[in-house]
Amino acid sequence: MDLDGLINATANFAPEFTVNTYKLAKKGDYNGVAVWFRKMVSAMDIYSYSTPLFLACKQAMYYRVLNHDGVERLPALSLDVKAKANVYNKMRELHLL
Repeated sequence: MDLDGLINATANFAPEFTVNTYKLAKKGDYNGVAVWFRKMVSAMDIYSYSTPLFLACKQAMYYRVLNHDGVERLPALSLDVKAKANVYNKMRELHLL
C-alpha cells in the first residue's frame, strides 16, 4: 500500500476496523487488509443516515460507547427515530452491538 495515512470517521465507533487494517498492512497481509477494509467501507453506510454525517457517527458512539441513546444540546439536533433505527440496525449488522 502506498498510503501516507487516513483517518476514517468509523474509527470513532469501530476503531478495530481501522487498527486491524493498519496492523495487517504493516505485516504485508493484504488479504487480511481487504477483509477489514471491507468492514470499514460497510460501516461508512452510517454516514448516509444524517446530514451532516457527524450526527449519525455521534449516534453510533452513543450506542457503542455509552450503551444507550444520547441527548444533543442546542443548537445541535438529534437524529429522527428512523435515522436512529438505521444506525442501530447497521451497528448490529456489523456485530458492533
